[in-house]
Amino acid sequence: MRLESLLRLKESLDLKETAVENNVPRKVPLTSLEDGSNIYGRYKDKEAIIKLLREDSCDGEVVSVIPIVGMGGFGNTTLAQLVYNDDNLKEVFDFKA
Repeated sequence: MRLESLLRLKESLDLKETAVENNVPRKVPLTSLEDGSNIYGRYKDKEAIIKLLREDSCDGEVVSVIPIVGMGGFGNTTLAQLVYNDDNLKEVFDFKA
């Protein structure tokens, strides 16, 4: 009974059946950050973190953690990506995870 009522509703709404391919692979972006050129308001934070990383890496013995905290949606992950991908840190660190 329920199927019949749904079929009648489909006809009354003039809905059409179309084929859908489920095997089409979707290209999932690896990151929402492309090149950082459209990022606003995080430049000072980025430079401060890079400065801390450069100062901390001088002795080579102590490894520090620099937390980036804040409410979701304020660019915390984007800031971490900006620092990670910064060309100035390539000369300081010889490897990346």
